[in-house]
Amino acid sequence: MAFVTKLSEKSAPVSPKKHDEIEAEFFFFATEADDRLILQIDTYGRSSRDMPGKISQSFQLGVPQMRVLKNLLEKKLASLPPE
Repeated sequence: MAFVTKLSEKSAPVSPKKHDEIEAEFFFFATEADDRLILQIDTYGRSSRDMPGKISQSFQLGVPQMRVLKNLLEKKLASLPPE
């Protein structure tokens, strides 16, 4: 598990490839110590794994990182044609 302290955009690799499709879940919680809001995203591996349904990766974002992600998504989505 990881708490993301810095979230920044970088250039895409020369030949980016779409990864295998998996499922993910998320939830919000407040820290006990100082009541800070945290977003946690848990990803699950492919169904062909030895232990399907087991969490593969987890990461957490605090409010500043959530705002960075929100701004990046809004900027990118605004440049796309409507669906």
